[in-house]
Amino acid sequence: AVSAGGVLAWPKVSKLLGSHGTQTSTRVVNGPTATVPSGPAPMLTLDKLSPELAAYVNSQGQDIGVAVFDVSHNVEYGGNQDSYFTLASSSKVAIMLSYMEMAEKAGRPLTQFEMDNITPMIEQSANGNGAFNSSDYAPGAQPLYAALGYDAGQSAFYKAHGLPYHSCNFGWGCAESTPAGVVQLLYLLQQGKILNSADRTVVLNLLSNIESDEQYGVGQAAPAGSKVYMKDGWAPNNDLGGFDINTTGWIVTGSKTWIIAVYSQRQPAWDVASATPPEVVTKATQLITKALATK
Repeated sequence: AVSAGGVLAWPKVSKLLGSHGTQTSTRVVNGPTATVPSGPAPMLTLDKLSPELAAYVNSQGQDIGVAVFDVSHNVEYGGNQDSYFTLASSSKVAIMLSYMEMAEKAGRPLTQFEMDNITPMIEQSANGNGAFNSSDYAPGAQPLYAALGYDAGQSAFYKAHGLPYHSCNFGWGCAESTPAGVVQLLYLLQQGKILNSADRTVVLNLLSNIESDEQYGVGQAAPAGSKVYMKDGWAPNNDLGGFDINTTGWIVTGSKTWIIAVYSQRQPAWDVASATPPEVVTKATQLITKALATK
């Protein structure tokens, strides 16, 4: 709902995260939490950030959703931010966080074997296969997802943190959330509301060491010299046709901190090995960071 002055009514759970991979797949800033003014952040329409950005997003209809949190100024911007999109490999962030949270609740550190699954899942976007003890085991997202109880584990994690989530019977890759929900997840991480300090340090190190070919969108649009924690995702969508492509991340540039999520669907076929970045999420994130840099 839009009120006078272009201010959006942001639902209670609204604010955002990322994705990549064959199944349907960020890089971080300074690490310490930013100082944020007290009180809820106002949610503004995208034209309040950039008329050019708003026009571009509007030109894509319902096939793009954008959520932006300017943490330093405690202002949020959104367009289709509460629409559900396929997470693809951006769901690997929640798999990592929920697995580490499970270990914390059990009062134990992660084993090297567990880290040997988490690290390639994030840095290389490894999908993995099977379960830890299965004959078809391969390290990556799938064994961790299985150990968490498959979708029941992810549903419980999102619910516990008040985040939007639509489960999928076919696995982690086709589950859905909203750009606003993904931003909120990253914000909870950035503010130290998820995981203890030691585990958050591990998470930030992983999200800031994404393979170069996995750094489209937020990674490419970040100003030179920025620190970026990110995760992207892409996958074919057999129901809607075309590809789901997204980019999410948290950028620290100078004294500024931004959290960005751009999700798109029905996009032309694309692969991370392509020499050309995905057009829509690339253009949108470039317009976002260009506008935020002037604030």
